[in-house]
Amino acid sequence: MTQPLLSVRNLTIDYIGEEKDFRAVDDVSFDVAPGEVFGLAGESGCGKSTIAFAISRLHKPPALIRRDSRILLDGRDVLGLDRQALAAFRWREVAMVFQSAMNSLNPVLRIERQFYDVLRAHKNVSRAEARERTAEMLRLVDIAPDRMRDYPHQFSGGMRQRIVIAICMALDPKLVVMDEPTTALDVVVQREILQRINELRRSFGFSVLFITHDLGLMVQFCDRIGIMLAGKLVEQNGAEAIYRTPKHAYTKKLWASFPCFMEACCYEQCHPRPGQGDEDLRPWRISRSCCPLDLVFAACRPGIGARRRIRQRQDHLRPHGDARISADIGADPL
Repeated sequence: MTQPLLSVRNLTIDYIGEEKDFRAVDDVSFDVAPGEVFGLAGESGCGKSTIAFAISRLHKPPALIRRDSRILLDGRDVLGLDRQALAAFRWREVAMVFQSAMNSLNPVLRIERQFYDVLRAHKNVSRAEARERTAEMLRLVDIAPDRMRDYPHQFSGGMRQRIVIAICMALDPKLVVMDEPTTALDVVVQREILQRINELRRSFGFSVLFITHDLGLMVQFCDRIGIMLAGKLVEQNGAEAIYRTPKHAYTKKLWASFPCFMEACCYEQCHPRPGQGDEDLRPWRISRSCCPLDLVFAACRPGIGARRRIRQRQDHLRPHGDARISADIGADPL
């Protein structure tokens, strides 16, 4: 069996209050293999970001990581690192893309300077070496190297997000923690960002801990997924299994919360036939032939009658390039 790159065992984190403590993470355990993309999904406040901060040791009081918790990166005890070792550990071993990362760039510093600050702190490089590395990383995320002299406000949201990812990759970390990396981006830009991340992962071999609310997006991007509820990891399995055969009731409800774009399917989802229980409801993926974007899922039960009505509706679809848009709702071409 492959030795995991990241091993989290019995992780328990409390936020200490004046009258009582709040348990944000409750006895969570999981592994991330080398080169793997492991996703954490769940509602807001379930503890996803708290776990991400714990892996990089970014918590400050009133957060408290309990004594029995263990976080091992490549066999190294992260929670036992002293201040000097921790400074070397961050960015070189584990890099993090924070929520709203495109707003984390310093607005008064040129992109070149922001790369230089990271490289100088960890590698003590010269200006010329930092400039060369900056150009290399910008090319990897499809941004022209001559734009390194620009300021963050001169880039679009998607480009700023790619710049943050490039800064994270500048020191060749073993693990990249991505906390809602595509928040506030439209679905087309989301797709471009995730495709680029996947290409970089295949090229450099780093692992990814991917955190998001969007379970449909996660299923397409991750190798394995963990589902969190109220601080607990209630289910973890391969992405295909989470998608097709979810076990926990909460995972099924997450899938059932997705909107359905087919009227017939929506009716069957909301009005199950007599004797049809929750275990009969399964998420179903809308194909490119009936949806303009791949990154759209519907939570519905693809019964025989529903499938027949879907095929009938597909007969009325008209093509627009690589995708198709429903003609009977008067949609304009993308």
